[in-house]
Amino acid sequence: MFDFTYTEEQEMLKTQVRDFAKKELEPVVWEYDKEEKWPDEIWAKLAELGLICPTIPTEYGGGGMGFVEQVIISEELCAVSAGIGAIPACSGILCADNLSHNANDSQKRKYLPLHIKWSKGIYQQCLDGCYFPCLC
Repeated sequence: MFDFTYTEEQEMLKTQVRDFAKKELEPVVWEYDKEEKWPDEIWAKLAELGLICPTIPTEYGGGGMGFVEQVIISEELCAVSAGIGAIPACSGILCADNLSHNANDSQKRKYLPLHIKWSKGIYQQCLDGCYFPCLC
């Protein structure tokens, strides 16, 4: 039988992300939606907290967490904004996690920190149709 009870650390993460979403995201989310604007300020704050690409090892700039923590982050952010809440999951799992598992060490050291800290992230650049000339 599986125990789906969160650990103490996971509960603290859930509270941290929920508080962040209510304090930082909720007051401005409608502006981002209305203006169809990329949330640079929110992305930077999420990155500062290690919540962008949380499954990436810390040695590459990620959060060093697991997939349960990734789901906790997404759930709490999505409670306020599904669009912005999906960013860490899509950016982290669909792109960075793939690099983390399949790239060689040199590629990881070159691309993962850029992806995590870059203001728009690779995910948004994909949406914009850019092919990352700055990463070549």
